[in-house]
Amino acid sequence: MTDALHRPPPFPPEEYPPRIERLRRLMHARGLDAVLADECEMLHYYTGWSVSLNLYRCVLVPRHGEPLMVVRHLDEQPFLDAAWFSRRIAFADTEDPLEATARGLAELGAGRGRVGLDLDSYAMPAGRFSRLAARLPGAELVDLSDALRAERLIKSPREIEHRRAAAAIADAAMAEAVEATAAGASARRAAAGASAAFVRLGADTGRTGPISVARGWNFLHGALDDAALGDGDVLHLELVPKVRGYCARLMRPV
Repeated sequence: MTDALHRPPPFPPEEYPPRIERLRRLMHARGLDAVLADECEMLHYYTGWSVSLNLYRCVLVPRHGEPLMVVRHLDEQPFLDAAWFSRRIAFADTEDPLEATARGLAELGAGRGRVGLDLDSYAMPAGRFSRLAARLPGAELVDLSDALRAERLIKSPREIEHRRAAAAIADAAMAEAVEATAAGASARRAAAGASAAFVRLGADTGRTGPISVARGWNFLHGALDDAALGDGDVLHLELVPKVRGYCARLMRPV
């Protein structure tokens, strides 16, 4: 299954070239022919589209020219709906995504070049890295774990707008969740109120974040339950609404 959603692009196309140019300055400084990015957050940042790690997928950015997306065929149309470019290699579920990745690098002229990637990426465990390296015997794979994530730290005005919109949803949803928190109610009732507010106010999904009754000291990531709240109980509310992939986190005890 996939959580790829048919949603509009998070930004207009002109948002992305400055990001690519900053990445290319890094490539020039490190002597790289291409960069491979595969974490969900990096895909969203450089392409406008992201999906959970159902099967391996990545974006390949060359020194010159349009990036190339290596994408599961099932996710091809959601990618085209959201991304600012269309160049892609789509693979079937019966195919090897790493073979498609190696083919994409060859298409970009980097199959025997220096390819940068984040070796701290949760999408690139040791076994997968070894299999990718075996498919690229003429390439040098260069670790960029010290630099890739730092590219996302300084937000653009459009990114800040999305964060502000998410923060406004968090404030409003928190007020509704607090109102639903009363003696005789439950954590589930508060979560339902917050989730409904997310959907009504324009968040990407209704996923609220952890909501749990404060029992002991290590309850912050506790589970929902249906137990009735009593006078003096404390409910931990953690709300994480996202707008176009940008999150605002708000935590309160009630």
